[in-house]
Amino acid sequence: MAKIIGLPKLSPTMEEGTLARWAKKEGDAIGIDDLVAEIETDKATMEWRSFDKGVLLKVLAPEGATLKPEQPVAIFGNAGEDITALLAQVKSGAAAAAPSMPDAPKPEQPHSAPVAPGALTPSPNTPASTARPSTPPEQAPTAPPPVVQNGAQVTNGHDGRVRASPLVRALAREHDVDLRSVRGTGPGGRIIKRDVDEVLSRPKPAPAAEAKAPAAHVFVPLQTSFERHPPAEQPLTQMRKTIARRLVESKQNVPHFYLTIDVDADPINDARARMNAELEKSGEKVSVNDLLIKACAIALRRVPAVNRSFAGDKILQHQVVDISVAVAVPDGLLTPVVRDADRKGIVEIGREVRELAKKARDKKLKPEEMQGGTFSISNLGMFGIEDFSAVINPPEGAILAVGVVREEPVVKNGAVVPGRRMRMTMSCDHRVVDGAVGAEWLAALKKILEAPITMLM
Repeated sequence: MAKIIGLPKLSPTMEEGTLARWAKKEGDAIGIDDLVAEIETDKATMEWRSFDKGVLLKVLAPEGATLKPEQPVAIFGNAGEDITALLAQVKSGAAAAAPSMPDAPKPEQPHSAPVAPGALTPSPNTPASTARPSTPPEQAPTAPPPVVQNGAQVTNGHDGRVRASPLVRALAREHDVDLRSVRGTGPGGRIIKRDVDEVLSRPKPAPAAEAKAPAAHVFVPLQTSFERHPPAEQPLTQMRKTIARRLVESKQNVPHFYLTIDVDADPINDARARMNAELEKSGEKVSVNDLLIKACAIALRRVPAVNRSFAGDKILQHQVVDISVAVAVPDGLLTPVVRDADRKGIVEIGREVRELAKKARDKKLKPEEMQGGTFSISNLGMFGIEDFSAVINPPEGAILAVGVVREEPVVKNGAVVPGRRMRMTMSCDHRVVDGAVGAEWLAALKKILEAPITMLM
């Protein structure tokens, strides 16, 4: 007999559910434990499986609908059944949902439609003309055939229905247990997890000698796009292997922390423009990066506590200022070292950086030209990067990440005027550089960059 099915409550805390997908469509036959729909609950997307056999006669809620538990979602019944009266009940709102999980059957009330698990019953205020009469004996649904196990008939509940929660049904499917053969010990004959566990604990009967082993089912998965178009493999170069090893070691072993500062970039850019105007006849130029190297070297002299390395059971206080400069090359990243950067002029630093960068791109750097730095600078401003955090280059104690020079409105002398700003982030090894020390060094660097003339002092 046709019945209205309410949205099942699939978790104890479920207050509403969303019909994510109908697995069946109108007119489809539905068997016991068939997947009817997928429902998004407060916990996860869960399967709604049928407790009865029948046909999905009508879908009452579309995919994507969010409903309360037991709110009408479908009508189940036999093929060809007249569901006009049930549709009228749903349309008028006179139907009240019965629990979607199977319970022990209740005695039928006079002049009321038979109630099945998940069905809706007419409201007490519903006119008698809209209530369906009791099913005549010859039309009453028949109970499923009895299941015999070890010579004894097994039933589930008072009417032979399979009563089990979605969790128990999933457990049974996983272990290939036929729930119709399990005796339920829960309320109303419901099968609970303990009943399935008891079945699984029984010794399995040995197969008959003459029985033939069933043919193995071969599962052929659909090919994914990844399998249809596999990626091209690129062997690691020695440089890439070294980069991978050193960076993993750095992030695993060095306790990084980060400090960011924003500086007025007008003074350093103006100084660069004046210097390049003076150098025009010689054909040489200096870059903002050259000025940054010099400024960092001077700041390391003024705050020497940053010019350190961690060495296991001791800290090394470096007596020289050797700046490692990150240079991008096709295979990765190299860090040639500008020695004694604090003692060299800006033009000399610029000349040396260009020479080292060319050697790096031509793969002609010597090992000693890439080792022994005491501090690193990584500048991605030329790519438009505003700020980033760099990975420390062990055994150095810190690295400065430099962003692009940004043009933006700034306040100077109480007025909003065009200006240029530059953001820098310092990554520090907390075993060597404390927060206050790193902040003191950044403040010294800011002071130098915003008054470039102090680099000559």
